[in-house]
Amino acid sequence: MDIRPNLISYPVRSEINQIEPRLDIFWQDQLAAVFAALSPEERIQVTEQLLTPKEIFWDEDEEKFVYRPAVSAGDLAAGVQGIPQHLANLMRFLQDILYTLKELDDAGKIAELLENALDKIQAVQTENKPDWQRAKQRLHANFICAAAEVIRDKTDWVIPENRRNLNFPVIKTFINEVFLKQRLLGHLFRTLRNRQLAEMPHPLLNTFLCEEQKVRQLEIVRASKYLFAIAPTVETGLNPFGLRRFLQEDLLYSDDQFLLNGTAVNTALLANGDEEIQRRFRQQIAAIITIEGKVSRFIIDQMESLDKYHEEYLFPLLFQPFDANLVLDKAVAARLQEYEDMMEENILQPFKAIVRRASNQDELNYLQLGMRQLFGSIISVFKDFQTLPAIRGSELAEVFLGRLVAYTAFLEKRREDVFVRMDDDEWVAACNRAKQVAADFKNLAKESLPDYRDLQRKAEETAAKISENPSFFNKLFKTNEKTAAKLAEIKQKIRKTAAAVHDKLYRFANDEHPQQIVNLEFDEDLPAALSAGFHRYALPAGENGLTGLPLPVGLEESRAKFDLERFVRQFG
Repeated sequence: MDIRPNLISYPVRSEINQIEPRLDIFWQDQLAAVFAALSPEERIQVTEQLLTPKEIFWDEDEEKFVYRPAVSAGDLAAGVQGIPQHLANLMRFLQDILYTLKELDDAGKIAELLENALDKIQAVQTENKPDWQRAKQRLHANFICAAAEVIRDKTDWVIPENRRNLNFPVIKTFINEVFLKQRLLGHLFRTLRNRQLAEMPHPLLNTFLCEEQKVRQLEIVRASKYLFAIAPTVETGLNPFGLRRFLQEDLLYSDDQFLLNGTAVNTALLANGDEEIQRRFRQQIAAIITIEGKVSRFIIDQMESLDKYHEEYLFPLLFQPFDANLVLDKAVAARLQEYEDMMEENILQPFKAIVRRASNQDELNYLQLGMRQLFGSIISVFKDFQTLPAIRGSELAEVFLGRLVAYTAFLEKRREDVFVRMDDDEWVAACNRAKQVAADFKNLAKESLPDYRDLQRKAEETAAKISENPSFFNKLFKTNEKTAAKLAEIKQKIRKTAAAVHDKLYRFANDEHPQQIVNLEFDEDLPAALSAGFHRYALPAGENGLTGLPLPVGLEESRAKFDLERFVRQFG
Protein backbone atom coordinates (compact mmCIF):
# COMPACT_ATOMS: atom_id res chain seq x y z
CA MET A 1 0.00 0.00 0.00
CA ASP A 2 1.42 3.39 -1.05
CA ILE A 3 1.13 5.84 1.85
CA ARG A 4 2.19 9.33 0.83
CA PRO A 5 3.89 11.48 3.45
CA ASN A 6 1.96 14.53 4.56
CA LEU A 7 3.61 17.45 2.77
CA ILE A 8 1.36 20.28 3.93
CA SER A 9 3.23 22.56 6.32
CA TYR A 10 1.34 23.87 9.33
CA PRO A 11 1.38 27.56 8.21
CA VAL A 12 -0.15 26.58 4.85
CA ARG A 13 -2.72 24.29 6.51
CA SER A 14 -3.68 26.99 8.98
CA GLU A 15 -3.99 29.78 6.41
CA ILE A 16 -6.13 27.73 4.04
CA ASN A 17 -8.33 26.43 6.87
CA GLN A 18 -9.10 30.06 7.70
CA ILE A 19 -10.41 30.80 4.20
CA GLU A 20 -14.21 31.01 4.07
CA PRO A 21 -15.32 31.54 0.45
CA ARG A 22 -18.88 32.37 1.49
CA LEU A 23 -17.61 35.46 3.31
CA ASP A 24 -14.06 36.42 2.37
CA ILE A 25 -13.55 39.29 -0.06
CA PHE A 26 -10.13 38.53 -1.52
CA TRP A 27 -9.93 34.78 -0.87
CA GLN A 28 -9.10 33.90 -4.48
CA ASP A 29 -6.08 36.22 -4.50
CA GLN A 30 -5.00 34.89 -1.11
CA LEU A 31 -5.29 31.27 -2.23
CA ALA A 32 -3.48 31.94 -5.51
CA ALA A 33 -0.58 33.48 -3.56
CA VAL A 34 -0.37 30.40 -1.31
CA PHE A 35 -0.44 28.02 -4.29
CA ALA A 36 2.29 29.93 -6.09
CA ALA A 37 4.76 28.86 -3.40
CA LEU A 38 3.77 25.15 -3.38
CA SER A 39 5.25 22.22 -5.25
CA PRO A 40 3.00 20.17 -7.59
CA GLU A 41 2.70 17.37 -5.01
CA GLU A 42 1.87 19.84 -2.24
CA ARG A 43 -0.85 21.35 -4.43
CA ILE A 44 -2.40 17.92 -4.93
CA GLN A 45 -2.51 17.26 -1.18
CA VAL A 46 -3.88 20.73 -0.39
CA THR A 47 -6.61 20.22 -2.99
CA GLU A 48 -7.57 16.77 -1.68
CA GLN A 49 -7.35 17.47 2.06
CA LEU A 50 -8.36 21.12 2.37
CA LEU A 51 -10.01 22.59 -0.71
CA THR A 52 -12.39 19.83 -1.81
CA PRO A 53 -14.11 19.66 1.64
CA LYS A 54 -14.61 23.45 1.35
CA GLU A 55 -16.13 22.98 -2.14
CA ILE A 56 -13.34 25.07 -3.70
CA PHE A 57 -12.15 23.99 -7.15
CA TRP A 58 -9.79 25.18 -9.88
CA ASP A 59 -11.61 26.41 -12.99
CA GLU A 60 -9.43 25.60 -16.00
CA ASP A 61 -11.35 27.89 -18.35
CA GLU A 62 -11.30 30.96 -16.10
CA GLU A 63 -7.92 30.04 -14.62
CA LYS A 64 -8.92 30.85 -11.07
CA PHE A 65 -10.27 29.19 -7.95
CA VAL A 66 -14.06 29.04 -7.69
CA TYR A 67 -16.52 28.14 -4.96
CA ARG A 68 -19.19 25.66 -6.05
CA PRO A 69 -21.46 24.88 -3.09
CA ALA A 70 -24.08 22.16 -3.20
CA VAL A 71 -26.55 24.70 -1.75
CA SER A 72 -26.61 28.35 -2.79
CA ALA A 73 -24.91 30.52 -0.18
CA GLY A 74 -27.44 33.31 -0.70
CA ASP A 75 -30.61 31.24 -0.16
CA LEU A 76 -32.15 32.32 3.13
CA ALA A 77 -34.65 29.42 3.18
CA ALA A 78 -32.12 26.65 2.40
CA GLY A 79 -32.59 23.74 4.81
CA VAL A 80 -35.42 25.49 6.67
CA GLN A 81 -38.75 23.68 6.32
CA GLY A 82 -41.83 23.17 8.44
CA ILE A 83 -41.01 26.00 10.84
CA PRO A 84 -43.46 27.53 13.35
CA GLN A 85 -45.14 30.85 12.69
CA HIS A 86 -42.75 33.01 14.72
CA LEU A 87 -39.73 31.61 12.85
CA ALA A 88 -41.52 32.10 9.53
CA ASN A 89 -42.09 35.71 10.59
CA LEU A 90 -38.39 35.99 11.41
CA MET A 91 -37.47 34.68 7.96
CA ARG A 92 -39.70 37.29 6.28
CA PHE A 93 -38.14 39.99 8.46
CA LEU A 94 -34.64 38.87 7.46
CA GLN A 95 -35.62 38.84 3.79
CA ASP A 96 -36.75 42.46 4.14
CA ILE A 97 -33.44 43.28 5.84
CA LEU A 98 -31.54 41.85 2.86
CA TYR A 99 -33.59 43.95 0.43
CA THR A 100 -32.86 47.05 2.49
CA LEU A 101 -29.18 46.13 2.74
CA LYS A 102 -28.91 46.09 -1.05
CA GLU A 103 -30.17 49.67 -1.20
CA LEU A 104 -28.10 51.15 1.63
CA ASP A 105 -24.93 53.04 0.78
CA ASP A 106 -23.98 54.37 4.22
CA ALA A 107 -21.51 52.28 6.27
CA GLY A 108 -22.92 53.49 9.59
CA LYS A 109 -26.49 52.54 8.68
CA ILE A 110 -25.30 49.18 7.30
CA ALA A 111 -23.65 48.49 10.67
CA GLU A 112 -26.85 49.29 12.56
CA LEU A 113 -28.99 47.19 10.21
CA LEU A 114 -26.76 44.10 10.42
CA GLU A 115 -26.38 44.22 14.20
CA ASN A 116 -30.14 44.74 14.59
CA ALA A 117 -30.90 41.70 12.42
CA LEU A 118 -28.40 39.42 14.17
CA ASP A 119 -29.65 40.51 17.59
CA LYS A 120 -33.23 39.74 16.52
CA ILE A 121 -32.19 36.21 15.51
CA GLN A 122 -30.40 35.72 18.83
CA ALA A 123 -33.45 36.85 20.79
CA VAL A 124 -35.92 34.43 19.16
CA GLN A 125 -37.20 31.83 21.62
CA THR A 126 -37.23 28.16 20.61
CA GLU A 127 -38.75 26.72 23.82
CA ASN A 128 -36.04 24.04 24.02
CA LYS A 129 -37.43 22.32 20.93
CA PRO A 130 -34.54 20.83 18.92
CA ASP A 131 -36.22 21.25 15.52
CA TRP A 132 -36.98 24.89 16.19
CA GLN A 133 -33.47 25.52 17.50
CA ARG A 134 -31.89 23.95 14.42
CA ALA A 135 -34.12 26.04 12.17
CA LYS A 136 -33.02 29.14 14.06
CA GLN A 137 -29.36 28.17 13.68
CA ARG A 138 -29.85 27.52 9.98
CA LEU A 139 -31.52 30.92 9.52
CA HIS A 140 -28.64 32.53 11.40
CA ALA A 141 -26.02 30.95 9.14
CA ASN A 142 -28.06 31.52 5.97
CA PHE A 143 -28.61 35.18 6.79
CA ILE A 144 -24.92 35.80 7.47
CA CYS A 145 -23.93 34.20 4.16
CA ALA A 146 -26.64 36.06 2.25
CA ALA A 147 -25.67 39.37 3.85
CA ALA A 148 -22.01 38.71 3.05
CA GLU A 149 -22.94 38.15 -0.60
CA VAL A 150 -24.75 41.51 -0.68
CA ILE A 151 -21.76 43.26 0.91
CA ARG A 152 -19.33 41.59 -1.49
CA ASP A 153 -21.35 42.83 -4.48
CA LYS A 154 -21.30 46.47 -3.35
CA THR A 155 -18.91 48.74 -5.24
CA ASP A 156 -18.95 51.83 -3.02
CA TRP A 157 -20.65 53.49 -0.06
CA VAL A 158 -20.51 56.55 2.15
CA ILE A 159 -17.60 56.31 4.58
CA PRO A 160 -18.06 57.92 8.00
CA GLU A 161 -15.59 60.68 8.73
CA ASN A 162 -12.60 59.09 10.47
CA ARG A 163 -8.96 59.69 11.39
CA ARG A 164 -7.78 56.20 10.43
CA ASN A 165 -8.16 56.61 6.67
CA LEU A 166 -10.64 53.74 6.68
CA ASN A 167 -11.70 53.28 3.08
CA PHE A 168 -14.28 51.17 1.29
CA PRO A 169 -12.16 47.97 0.93
CA VAL A 170 -11.08 48.07 4.60
CA ILE A 171 -14.62 48.41 5.95
CA LYS A 172 -15.98 45.89 3.45
CA THR A 173 -13.33 43.38 4.52
CA PHE A 174 -13.99 43.99 8.22
CA ILE A 175 -17.73 43.43 7.79
CA ASN A 176 -17.36 40.10 6.02
CA GLU A 177 -14.12 38.65 7.37
CA VAL A 178 -14.25 39.84 10.97
CA PHE A 179 -17.74 40.89 12.06
CA LEU A 180 -19.86 38.39 10.11
CA LYS A 181 -17.33 35.57 10.21
CA GLN A 182 -17.02 35.81 14.00
CA ARG A 183 -20.81 35.79 14.38
CA LEU A 184 -20.94 32.70 12.16
CA LEU A 185 -18.11 30.74 13.82
CA GLY A 186 -18.35 31.84 17.47
CA HIS A 187 -15.55 30.28 19.51
CA LEU A 188 -14.16 28.67 16.35
CA PHE A 189 -13.26 32.13 14.97
CA ARG A 190 -9.50 32.48 14.54
CA THR A 191 -7.30 35.24 15.87
CA LEU A 192 -3.51 35.50 15.71
CA ARG A 193 -1.30 34.77 18.69
CA ASN A 194 2.17 36.04 19.51
CA ARG A 195 3.93 33.13 17.80
CA GLN A 196 2.22 33.88 14.51
CA LEU A 197 2.96 37.60 14.71
CA ALA A 198 6.60 36.85 15.54
CA GLU A 199 6.86 34.80 12.32
CA MET A 200 5.65 37.65 10.08
CA PRO A 201 8.30 39.26 7.88
CA HIS A 202 7.88 42.96 8.70
CA PRO A 203 9.32 44.46 11.94
CA LEU A 204 6.16 46.51 12.43
CA LEU A 205 4.33 43.22 12.97
CA ASN A 206 6.94 40.80 14.34
CA THR A 207 8.34 43.28 16.86
CA PHE A 208 6.10 46.29 17.52
CA LEU A 209 2.66 44.67 17.21
CA CYS A 210 3.91 41.44 18.79
CA GLU A 211 4.94 43.30 21.96
CA GLU A 212 1.78 45.43 21.99
CA GLN A 213 -0.38 42.32 21.83
CA LYS A 214 1.57 40.61 24.59
CA VAL A 215 1.11 43.47 27.05
CA ARG A 216 -2.24 44.91 25.96
CA GLN A 217 -3.98 41.68 24.85
CA LEU A 218 -5.07 43.07 21.49
CA GLU A 219 -7.26 40.84 19.35
CA ILE A 220 -5.38 40.44 16.05
CA VAL A 221 -7.27 39.12 13.02
CA ARG A 222 -5.65 38.23 9.72
CA ALA A 223 -8.05 38.81 6.84
CA SER A 224 -7.41 38.10 3.18
CA LYS A 225 -5.67 41.46 2.59
CA TYR A 226 -5.58 43.32 5.90
CA LEU A 227 -4.46 42.79 9.47
CA PHE A 228 -6.91 44.12 12.06
CA ALA A 229 -5.94 45.07 15.62
CA ILE A 230 -8.98 45.26 17.91
CA ALA A 231 -9.51 46.38 21.49
CA PRO A 232 -10.31 43.47 23.83
CA THR A 233 -13.16 43.45 26.30
CA VAL A 234 -14.28 41.37 29.27
CA GLU A 235 -17.66 43.07 29.58
CA THR A 236 -20.37 40.42 29.48
CA GLY A 237 -22.44 40.59 26.32
CA LEU A 238 -20.11 43.01 24.51
CA ASN A 239 -18.62 41.49 21.38
CA PRO A 240 -15.11 42.87 20.73
CA PHE A 241 -15.60 42.24 17.01
CA GLY A 242 -18.77 44.35 16.74
CA LEU A 243 -19.09 46.48 13.61
CA ARG A 244 -20.42 49.67 15.21
CA ARG A 245 -17.71 49.35 17.87
CA PHE A 246 -14.98 49.15 15.23
CA LEU A 247 -16.27 52.20 13.33
CA GLN A 248 -16.56 54.35 16.46
CA GLU A 249 -13.95 57.04 17.21
CA ASP A 250 -13.98 59.19 20.36
CA LEU A 251 -12.36 62.61 20.08
CA LEU A 252 -10.55 63.86 23.19
CA TYR A 253 -9.07 67.35 23.47
CA SER A 254 -8.04 67.98 19.86
CA ASP A 255 -8.15 66.44 16.40
CA ASP A 256 -4.83 64.74 17.15
CA GLN A 257 -6.09 63.03 20.32
CA PHE A 258 -8.67 60.28 19.98
CA LEU A 259 -9.62 56.84 21.25
CA LEU A 260 -10.22 53.81 19.04
CA ASN A 261 -11.57 50.28 19.31
CA GLY A 262 -9.52 49.02 16.38
CA THR A 263 -7.51 49.75 13.28
CA ALA A 264 -6.18 48.02 10.17
CA VAL A 265 -3.09 47.82 8.00
CA ASN A 266 -2.72 46.55 4.44
CA THR A 267 0.02 43.94 4.81
CA ALA A 268 1.01 44.15 1.14
CA LEU A 269 1.78 47.87 1.43
CA LEU A 270 4.18 47.26 4.32
CA ALA A 271 6.55 45.55 1.92
CA ASN A 272 6.95 48.88 0.10
CA GLY A 273 8.59 50.39 3.18
CA ASP A 274 6.18 53.33 3.40
CA GLU A 275 7.19 55.13 6.61
CA GLU A 276 3.96 57.15 6.76
CA ILE A 277 1.82 53.99 6.82
CA GLN A 278 3.92 52.62 9.68
CA ARG A 279 3.79 55.90 11.62
CA ARG A 280 -0.01 56.11 11.35
CA PHE A 281 -0.42 52.48 12.37
CA ARG A 282 1.74 52.97 15.47
CA GLN A 283 -0.22 56.10 16.39
CA GLN A 284 -3.54 54.33 15.96
CA ILE A 285 -2.43 51.30 17.99
CA ALA A 286 -1.49 53.68 20.81
CA ALA A 287 -5.01 55.14 20.65
CA ILE A 288 -6.74 51.76 21.05
CA ILE A 289 -8.49 51.42 24.39
CA THR A 290 -7.21 48.42 26.36
CA ILE A 291 -7.74 47.12 29.88
CA GLU A 292 -4.26 46.39 31.21
CA GLY A 293 -4.70 48.75 34.21
CA LYS A 294 -2.83 47.64 37.35
CA VAL A 295 -1.43 44.34 36.12
CA SER A 296 1.86 43.15 37.59
CA ARG A 297 4.71 41.88 35.46
CA PHE A 298 4.38 38.57 37.31
CA ILE A 299 0.85 38.03 35.98
CA ILE A 300 1.88 38.99 32.44
CA ASP A 301 4.90 36.67 32.53
CA GLN A 302 2.87 33.77 33.92
CA MET A 303 0.28 34.02 31.15
CA GLU A 304 3.10 34.26 28.61
CA SER A 305 4.60 31.04 30.01
CA LEU A 306 1.28 29.21 29.46
CA ASP A 307 1.18 30.47 25.88
CA LYS A 308 4.76 29.34 25.41
CA TYR A 309 4.01 25.85 26.73
CA HIS A 310 1.19 25.44 24.25
CA GLU A 311 3.36 26.57 21.35
CA GLU A 312 6.41 24.48 22.29
CA TYR A 313 4.79 21.25 23.50
CA LEU A 314 1.04 20.84 22.96
CA PHE A 315 0.91 22.23 19.45
CA PRO A 316 3.75 20.00 18.12
CA LEU A 317 2.34 16.95 19.94
CA LEU A 318 -0.84 17.01 17.87
CA PHE A 319 1.05 16.83 14.59
CA GLN A 320 3.53 14.10 15.50
CA PRO A 321 3.21 10.83 13.50
CA PHE A 322 0.81 8.31 15.03
CA ASP A 323 2.06 5.03 16.48
CA ALA A 324 1.91 2.59 13.55
CA ASN A 325 1.82 -0.35 15.98
CA LEU A 326 -1.67 0.63 17.13
CA VAL A 327 -5.00 0.50 15.34
CA LEU A 328 -5.61 4.07 14.18
CA ASP A 329 -8.60 4.69 16.48
CA LYS A 330 -6.54 3.60 19.47
CA ALA A 331 -3.58 5.69 18.34
CA VAL A 332 -5.84 8.76 18.09
CA ALA A 333 -7.36 8.04 21.52
CA ALA A 334 -3.88 7.68 23.04
CA ARG A 335 -2.76 10.96 21.47
CA LEU A 336 -5.80 12.84 22.76
CA GLN A 337 -5.34 11.40 26.26
CA GLU A 338 -1.68 12.42 26.32
CA TYR A 339 -2.63 15.87 25.03
CA GLU A 340 -5.29 16.28 27.72
CA ASP A 341 -2.99 15.09 30.52
CA MET A 342 -0.25 17.50 29.47
CA MET A 343 -2.71 20.37 29.13
CA GLU A 344 -4.21 19.81 32.58
CA GLU A 345 -0.83 19.48 34.29
CA ASN A 346 0.98 22.33 32.54
CA ILE A 347 -1.73 24.85 31.61
CA LEU A 348 -4.99 24.35 33.51
CA GLN A 349 -3.60 23.63 36.97
CA PRO A 350 -0.99 26.43 36.81
CA PHE A 351 -3.70 28.81 35.56
CA LYS A 352 -5.81 28.12 38.64
CA ALA A 353 -2.80 28.92 40.82
CA ILE A 354 -2.23 32.20 38.95
CA VAL A 355 -5.90 33.16 39.40
CA ARG A 356 -5.57 32.65 43.15
CA ARG A 357 -2.44 34.86 43.14
CA ALA A 358 -4.20 37.79 41.43
CA SER A 359 -4.18 40.81 43.72
CA ASN A 360 -6.81 43.04 42.11
CA GLN A 361 -9.69 43.05 39.65
CA ASP A 362 -7.54 44.36 36.79
CA GLU A 363 -5.35 41.28 37.08
CA LEU A 364 -8.37 38.98 37.13
CA ASN A 365 -9.74 40.69 34.02
CA TYR A 366 -6.34 40.26 32.37
CA LEU A 367 -6.31 36.54 33.24
CA GLN A 368 -9.84 35.93 31.96
CA LEU A 369 -9.05 37.61 28.67
CA GLY A 370 -5.63 35.97 28.41
CA MET A 371 -7.05 32.48 28.93
CA ARG A 372 -9.87 33.16 26.48
CA GLN A 373 -7.31 34.18 23.86
CA LEU A 374 -5.06 31.22 24.64
CA PHE A 375 -7.97 28.82 24.22
CA GLY A 376 -8.84 30.57 20.98
CA SER A 377 -5.37 29.57 19.79
CA ILE A 378 -5.74 26.03 21.19
CA ILE A 379 -9.07 25.59 19.39
CA SER A 380 -7.67 26.96 16.10
CA VAL A 381 -4.73 24.54 16.20
CA PHE A 382 -7.06 21.67 17.10
CA LYS A 383 -9.32 22.50 14.15
CA ASP A 384 -6.23 22.31 11.92
CA PHE A 385 -5.39 18.96 13.53
CA GLN A 386 -8.85 17.71 12.53
CA THR A 387 -8.03 18.23 8.85
CA LEU A 388 -5.29 15.57 8.98
CA PRO A 389 -6.23 12.48 6.94
CA ALA A 390 -6.06 10.27 10.05
CA ILE A 391 -8.47 12.51 12.00
CA ARG A 392 -11.11 13.35 9.39
CA GLY A 393 -14.50 12.23 10.70
CA SER A 394 -13.13 11.15 14.10
CA GLU A 395 -15.91 11.21 16.70
CA LEU A 396 -13.30 11.23 19.47
CA ALA A 397 -11.79 14.41 18.05
CA GLU A 398 -15.23 16.03 17.67
CA VAL A 399 -16.09 15.30 21.30
CA PHE A 400 -12.71 16.66 22.39
CA LEU A 401 -13.28 19.84 20.37
CA GLY A 402 -16.59 20.25 22.18
CA ARG A 403 -14.79 20.11 25.53
CA LEU A 404 -12.30 22.77 24.41
CA VAL A 405 -15.11 25.03 23.24
CA ALA A 406 -17.02 24.44 26.49
CA TYR A 407 -13.98 25.45 28.58
CA THR A 408 -13.86 28.72 26.65
CA ALA A 409 -17.59 29.26 27.13
CA PHE A 410 -17.29 28.67 30.89
CA LEU A 411 -14.68 31.45 31.15
CA GLU A 412 -17.55 33.84 30.49
CA LYS A 413 -20.51 31.88 31.88
CA ARG A 414 -18.79 31.35 35.25
CA ARG A 415 -17.03 34.71 35.43
CA GLU A 416 -18.67 35.63 38.76
CA ASP A 417 -17.51 32.32 40.26
CA VAL A 418 -13.91 32.61 39.05
CA PHE A 419 -12.72 36.06 37.99
CA VAL A 420 -13.73 38.18 40.97
CA ARG A 421 -11.87 38.76 44.21
CA MET A 422 -12.74 35.99 46.71
CA ASP A 423 -11.52 34.86 50.10
CA ASP A 424 -10.87 31.16 50.73
CA ASP A 425 -14.40 30.43 51.94
CA GLU A 426 -15.96 32.09 48.89
CA TRP A 427 -13.61 30.15 46.62
CA VAL A 428 -14.62 26.85 48.26
CA ALA A 429 -18.29 27.77 47.81
CA ALA A 430 -17.68 28.45 44.11
CA CYS A 431 -15.87 25.10 43.79
CA ASN A 432 -18.83 23.35 45.39
CA ARG A 433 -21.26 25.00 42.97
CA ALA A 434 -19.16 23.74 40.06
CA LYS A 435 -19.12 20.18 41.43
CA GLN A 436 -22.73 20.11 42.57
CA VAL A 437 -24.27 20.42 39.12
CA ALA A 438 -22.61 17.18 37.93
CA ALA A 439 -23.60 15.40 41.14
CA ASP A 440 -27.21 16.58 40.84
CA PHE A 441 -27.37 15.64 37.16
CA LYS A 442 -26.11 12.14 37.92
CA ASN A 443 -28.30 11.65 41.01
CA LEU A 444 -31.39 12.76 39.12
CA ALA A 445 -30.92 9.73 36.88
CA LYS A 446 -29.43 7.40 39.48
CA GLU A 447 -32.35 7.67 41.90
CA SER A 448 -34.54 5.89 39.35
CA LEU A 449 -32.02 3.13 38.62
CA PRO A 450 -33.24 0.57 41.23
CA ASP A 451 -36.82 0.62 39.90
CA TYR A 452 -35.54 0.68 36.31
CA ARG A 453 -33.25 -2.32 36.88
CA ASP A 454 -35.99 -4.22 38.72
CA LEU A 455 -38.33 -3.73 35.77
CA GLN A 456 -35.60 -4.78 33.33
CA ARG A 457 -34.99 -7.96 35.37
CA LYS A 458 -38.70 -8.77 35.45
CA ALA A 459 -38.91 -8.20 31.69
CA GLU A 460 -36.02 -10.61 31.07
CA GLU A 461 -37.52 -13.27 33.35
CA THR A 462 -40.94 -12.93 31.77
CA ALA A 463 -39.50 -13.10 28.25
CA ALA A 464 -37.60 -16.26 29.23
CA LYS A 465 -40.84 -17.93 30.33
CA ILE A 466 -42.43 -17.21 26.96
CA SER A 467 -39.48 -18.74 25.11
CA GLU A 468 -39.82 -22.03 27.03
CA ASN A 469 -41.57 -24.91 25.24
CA PRO A 470 -45.22 -24.60 26.24
CA SER A 471 -46.73 -27.59 28.10
CA PHE A 472 -50.19 -29.05 27.51
CA PHE A 473 -51.60 -27.15 30.52
CA ASN A 474 -49.94 -23.89 29.42
CA LYS A 475 -51.72 -24.24 26.10
CA LEU A 476 -54.96 -25.22 27.80
CA PHE A 477 -54.98 -22.21 30.13
CA LYS A 478 -53.34 -19.86 27.57
CA THR A 479 -50.55 -19.16 30.05
CA ASN A 480 -48.21 -17.79 27.36
CA GLU A 481 -50.78 -15.27 26.21
CA LYS A 482 -51.14 -14.03 29.77
CA THR A 483 -47.36 -13.95 30.17
CA ALA A 484 -47.00 -11.98 26.92
CA ALA A 485 -49.57 -9.48 28.16
CA LYS A 486 -47.64 -9.20 31.42
CA LEU A 487 -44.41 -8.61 29.46
CA ALA A 488 -46.06 -5.87 27.43
CA GLU A 489 -47.24 -4.25 30.66
CA ILE A 490 -43.71 -4.38 32.15
CA LYS A 491 -42.19 -2.89 28.98
CA GLN A 492 -44.75 -0.10 29.10
CA LYS A 493 -43.69 0.66 32.69
CA ILE A 494 -40.03 0.69 31.57
CA ARG A 495 -40.86 3.17 28.81
CA LYS A 496 -42.82 5.39 31.21
CA THR A 497 -40.03 5.32 33.78
CA ALA A 498 -37.39 6.14 31.16
CA ALA A 499 -39.53 8.90 29.64
CA ALA A 500 -40.15 10.52 33.03
CA VAL A 501 -36.43 10.48 33.86
CA HIS A 502 -35.56 11.78 30.38
CA ASP A 503 -37.94 14.72 30.81
CA LYS A 504 -36.45 15.60 34.21
CA LEU A 505 -32.90 15.44 32.85
CA TYR A 506 -33.78 17.58 29.84
CA ARG A 507 -35.39 20.27 32.01
CA PHE A 508 -32.41 20.19 34.38
CA ALA A 509 -29.92 20.61 31.53
CA ASN A 510 -31.75 23.37 29.69
CA ASP A 511 -33.56 25.40 32.34
CA GLU A 512 -32.12 25.08 35.82
CA HIS A 513 -28.36 25.80 35.68
CA PRO A 514 -27.53 28.12 32.76
CA GLN A 515 -24.23 29.27 34.33
CA GLN A 516 -22.98 25.75 35.09
CA ILE A 517 -23.92 23.88 31.89
CA VAL A 518 -22.88 24.48 28.29
CA ASN A 519 -25.30 23.24 25.64
CA LEU A 520 -22.82 22.34 22.90
CA GLU A 521 -25.51 21.80 20.29
CA PHE A 522 -27.43 25.03 20.78
CA ASP A 523 -25.22 27.46 22.74
CA GLU A 524 -22.10 26.81 20.68
CA ASP A 525 -23.57 25.57 17.37
CA LEU A 526 -20.98 22.82 16.96
CA PRO A 527 -21.05 20.54 13.89
CA ALA A 528 -24.25 18.55 13.48
CA ALA A 529 -22.29 15.29 13.36
CA LEU A 530 -21.36 15.76 17.00
CA SER A 531 -25.00 16.08 18.04
CA ALA A 532 -26.68 13.53 15.77
CA GLY A 533 -29.30 11.74 17.87
CA PHE A 534 -28.10 13.32 21.12
CA HIS A 535 -28.36 16.53 23.07
CA ARG A 536 -24.73 17.33 23.95
CA TYR A 537 -23.83 19.14 27.16
CA ALA A 538 -20.64 19.91 29.08
CA LEU A 539 -20.23 20.37 32.84
CA PRO A 540 -17.43 22.05 34.81
CA ALA A 541 -14.61 19.72 35.89
CA GLY A 542 -11.63 20.06 38.21
CA GLU A 543 -11.19 22.70 40.91
CA ASN A 544 -13.77 25.43 40.31
CA GLY A 545 -14.03 24.33 36.69
CA LEU A 546 -10.47 25.45 35.93
CA THR A 547 -8.13 22.48 36.37
CA GLY A 548 -9.89 19.99 34.07
CA LEU A 549 -11.55 20.03 30.69
CA PRO A 550 -15.35 19.94 31.00
CA LEU A 551 -17.17 16.63 31.33
CA PRO A 552 -19.10 15.75 28.15
CA VAL A 553 -22.62 14.42 28.68
CA GLY A 554 -24.96 13.07 26.01
CA LEU A 555 -28.73 12.73 26.40
CA GLU A 556 -30.67 10.94 23.68
CA GLU A 557 -33.04 13.22 21.77
CA SER A 558 -35.64 10.46 21.55
CA ARG A 559 -37.23 9.38 24.82
CA ALA A 560 -37.91 5.98 23.23
CA LYS A 561 -34.16 5.46 22.72
CA PHE A 562 -33.11 6.76 26.14
CA ASP A 563 -30.74 4.37 27.94
CA LEU A 564 -30.70 5.20 31.65
CA GLU A 565 -27.79 2.86 32.41
CA ARG A 566 -25.65 4.44 29.68
CA PHE A 567 -26.46 7.94 30.88
CA VAL A 568 -25.32 7.22 34.45
CA ARG A 569 -22.10 5.54 33.25
CA GLN A 570 -20.96 8.82 31.67
CA PHE A 571 -20.30 10.23 35.13
CA GLY A 572 -17.89 7.43 36.09
